[in-house]
Amino acid sequence: DHPPVTVEPMNRLPNELHLHVIESLLGQLAFVLEDALRDEVAARLADQIARVTSSRTKYLLILVQVCRRWRALTIGTPGFWTRVDVRNKALRSAFFQRSYPQLVSLFLTIRSRNTKQLVSIAPRLRRLDLLVHAAVDLPTLLDFDAPPLQCITIALGRDALRSRGIPSLTLPSSVILCK
Repeated sequence: DHPPVTVEPMNRLPNELHLHVIESLLGQLAFVLEDALRDEVAARLADQIARVTSSRTKYLLILVQVCRRWRALTIGTPGFWTRVDVRNKALRSAFFQRSYPQLVSLFLTIRSRNTKQLVSIAPRLRRLDLLVHAAVDLPTLLDFDAPPLQCITIALGRDALRSRGIPSLTLPSSVILCK
């Protein structure tokens, strides 16, 4: 009555091998997918991808859309989500949820004086990279307890420099502090 159900050879592989393939792809996709990002499939992802700052994160968001199995495996692997460098708040929240309970590295652009966003995630910060565009009081911005924090980078954008009476520079002024 019904044709026999066949299982694709790729689907016979154990999850551990799929995760290894995904991890390898994340390390190499910068070379492979640059052209693919220009096609129609990428156009559907354009809004989501435009809110991401790193290539690795862009490719992670593409790989979760390969198939249901890769989506479930990737979303269920906290280690893939520990570099949080997305501009979209909802997507950033998803990264924090998916990376739990691991420590995270966060790239954050500060464009307003609302600095409360660091307090809630501070206990999970391993690394913090800040690009400050607003006239923010840095001691207030950095007033949080983050015991696992190993490195912090603060770059001041032109507006932040101007608000402090520092002449505008071609490149942002930055400081790196590491344990």
